[in-house]
Amino acid sequence: MAPNQPENRANQDKDVLIEQLWDLGAFQFGQFSEGNTTRNSPIFINTKRIISKPSVLMSAAHLVATELEMLRTRRRQHLSDFDFIAGIPFGGLHLATALSLYLDEPLLYVRPPRIPADLAEPPYLEGSYRPGQSALVIDDLAAGGSSLRETVAVLRSMGITVSDAIVLVDREAGVTRKMEQFGVRVHAVLKISYLARRLLEQNHITQEIYESIDKYLGKD
Repeated sequence: MAPNQPENRANQDKDVLIEQLWDLGAFQFGQFSEGNTTRNSPIFINTKRIISKPSVLMSAAHLVATELEMLRTRRRQHLSDFDFIAGIPFGGLHLATALSLYLDEPLLYVRPPRIPADLAEPPYLEGSYRPGQSALVIDDLAAGGSSLRETVAVLRSMGITVSDAIVLVDREAGVTRKMEQFGVRVHAVLKISYLARRLLEQNHITQEIYESIDKYLGKD
């Protein structure tokens, strides 16, 4: 088997998932605000749509599993061993659950507050664990990185080691750099630049929309 065959197959699977997301209506185009910033994005990606069709959810889990396998064999992108998968509620939790079933690996998640009063209570992890074990954090979309960082902080406060996180879609908004400073390597299955290029090549978006996304990615 040629050295680049696994990566070529992975790219083919990525293209299939992009088409599936398109069919599920996961992409919108226009001007969308980004949280508390004054910056607007020309694309909105609703990755939570993958739960609408079990086969698409499993396609996403398969892609993440493939990415993990490739990371284990790459010299420059080391992946630390982990004892369980930790999903970020809520989008990341759906994907993490599917991945847990796909890989037959244990699952953890930080229970979100049920009512505002719970905010004063200490964080609580669902699942069995012991301090000193390690987790691989899973999320469906990396944007500002706040939920990713908060989850890692809670896990570490419980004595759990976190060295890596994997996201289905990276909006390329600097999360990788931010999390590196936090001691976590973020690995992305799909980057928004690749996704936009494939949508253009499949005639799903116009050249104008593609260029607006490209310009958006070029901003600081």
